Amino acid sequence: MLDPMSPTTSPALRARWLAAATVLLALIFAGVYVEVVRSQGDSGIAWWYLTLVLIAAALSCFATATGRVRQVMPVCAFLLGGCALVGLLSVGILLVPAVVTAVLSVVVAGPRNARGAQ
Repeated sequence: MLDPMSPTTSPALRARWLAAATVLLALIFAGVYVEVVRSQGDSGIAWWYLTLVLIAAALSCFATATGRVRQVMPVCAFLLGGCALVGLLSVGILLVPAVVTAVLSVVVAGPRNARGAQ
């Protein structure tokens, strides 16, 4: 079985695993958000908010599939971080793990020049 955090695993693969975790965490948050808002009864779902979270999840999925973690995941971190700040007083705090994994995927991917450097 492939261990994503093994010392022999490449940084690019680790970054893709973290991007995949971001997808999972963002989708879990979207489900929790919809359920929390529906359980409150009188308030409607902020579709613009949910759309931003789902766009970030779709971009993370794209980064995972194509390996373009350095190019795409900063945008995901920005979107998810903004959504976490906007919803901080309600369920936005639940987005913090997704923001952390998005930022970590960029950090683990490393600088652009390090890819081909010997």
